[in-house]
Order: sequence, then structure tokens, then C-alpha cells
Amino acid sequence: SNTNLAYGLMTRQAIFRDLVSFVPQVQTADVAQEGDNALELNRQWQEAVEVHLFPIAGLLEATVPILEAEVEKHEISNSDEAKELLPRCILGLMPPPHAFQLRNLRRCAA
Repeated sequence: SNTNLAYGLMTRQAIFRDLVSFVPQVQTADVAQEGDNALELNRQWQEAVEVHLFPIAGLLEATVPILEAEVEKHEISNSDEAKELLPRCILGLMPPPHAFQLRNLRRCAA
């Protein structure tokens, strides 16, 4: 379920922290030998990974300390009780989505 997935991610926050710090250091094999094209492909790969990884890592940075504080406050010792403390909504925790444009298609064939 989503709760199990969220709890699994939260309990592995250190892994995500390591991944975020590791992405800028990663280079595809033989980048120096391949030239500018390989450097551009490597940059595109890094950007694609960052786009997907950074929001998850940011969400974990915001929610894990809150969950840990609640677990300590209520002296919870098992995962099922801790899962009940998970936030039900991430509104305000995630970055705002990109702006969208509304198009008007007047002369569109029906």
C-alpha cells in the first residue's frame, strides 16, 4: 500500500541523502574520451535523475523529523503504529508544480 511505500522510503532517508550527494559526481564511462557529446549526454542524465530524485529527498527531509519526533513523543516501538502517524497529505511540503498554459483551439475540426 502507499503507507508501506512511504514508510519504507522514510526509514531509508540516509540512502536518499547519499544518492543526492552522489549524482553530481557520477559520470558515464569514458566521458573524457568521448568528447563533447558524451559530456552533454552525461549532463542530461544528471538533470533527469535530479528532477526525479530531489523532490523525494526534499519531502523526506521535511517529513522524517516530524515523524521521528512523534514516534519518540508517543513512545512507539513498532512500525504499524508509526505508520498511523504518517501525514495524510503532502500539500505544502512539495515544491509548486510548473506553470501550465491554457490553449484555445477555435478552428479545430470536430
